[in-house]
Amino acid sequence: MPPVEGPTPTGRGVVLSDPAPASAQWIVDYLATPGTSPAACPVPALEDLIVFDSDGRGRSRAAVVWLGEGALACLAVIDRSRGGTGIAATDELGALAAQETPMGIGASTTLTFFTVFPGDAGQVVIRDDDDNVFAALHQRVVDVGGGRRFTFVEYAYRNPVRVVASADPSVSPLSARARVCPASGGTCRPAGFAIP
Repeated sequence: MPPVEGPTPTGRGVVLSDPAPASAQWIVDYLATPGTSPAACPVPALEDLIVFDSDGRGRSRAAVVWLGEGALACLAVIDRSRGGTGIAATDELGALAAQETPMGIGASTTLTFFTVFPGDAGQVVIRDDDDNVFAALHQRVVDVGGGRRFTFVEYAYRNPVRVVASADPSVSPLSARARVCPASGGTCRPAGFAIP
């Protein structure tokens, strides 16, 4: 079967800007392992999966999103090479798009962030990363029907980075000024946060 390119409707009626390629089947298989995913996040079909970042043929590292029950966003960071996986069921898409603070998921020594902008945010960039601690940013647009679109953004701290929280308020976390900014003119958001 030839690869699917461009916007494709999923089994849930959602249209993904970049559907998961057949090579991402290992991620679905991994998520199907009993006890791996939260109950609110049923195992996605390949057509329902948004793959932001993956080591491809290595089949050991990936950052993905899919929609669970009630339009919950299910986030997963898989890092089998280091024995870590983080999976979370978050809020409904509309609530996520209104949330300014990114969601952070840790897997092994990696801390990955996800944020959601309403609509098609255009090209999203990280600004004011003074300490150059953030790795490449990945984004996908999801059309959930009824004229509702969302831009999912995923990025991580460069690996390995240790962020140390301090009780001293004069000590700033790494790249404290860093912001995630949409080209569509929306409001920038904080890119990260200090780990308690």
